[in-house]
Amino acid sequence: MTSKIQTLRNAFIIICFSVTVVSIYYTNTQVLLYADDYLYGTFLRNGLTEFFKLNVWHYEFYNGRVFIHVLAQITLFFDTWLFPVVNLCFLICICFFSSKLQSGEKKYNINLLAYAAFFLSTVMLLDIKMLRESLLWISGALTIF
Repeated sequence: MTSKIQTLRNAFIIICFSVTVVSIYYTNTQVLLYADDYLYGTFLRNGLTEFFKLNVWHYEFYNGRVFIHVLAQITLFFDTWLFPVVNLCFLICICFFSSKLQSGEKKYNINLLAYAAFFLSTVMLLDIKMLRESLLWISGALTIF
């Protein structure tokens, strides 16, 4: 009987995690360009030479977060369709790593998946105004990671 309960528990955790991931992915598909996204989306339009020139200009006069902004520029080159995948991957990684730290689990197992599902769900319960200025803003979300 215990093994049947364990199997049902594991299936429930996997279903909860899957529903959470699909919900976050769908939410990310609704994100539109906002603020800096318009600027970063233009960096790759005129070829690699212009891309490097604009990144040097950005580094010298704007700020020095090169890696994150290059990632944002590459993501924005594909308009908004690549962002849901990139953002979801980053969120899952952060939730898994923080779950691993929080739980003290030595190996990746179903309990870790349960913690990650919980963390992912609570992130999406934040106020929409806060999410709009962070995780649901392409440049902003990539800056967080």
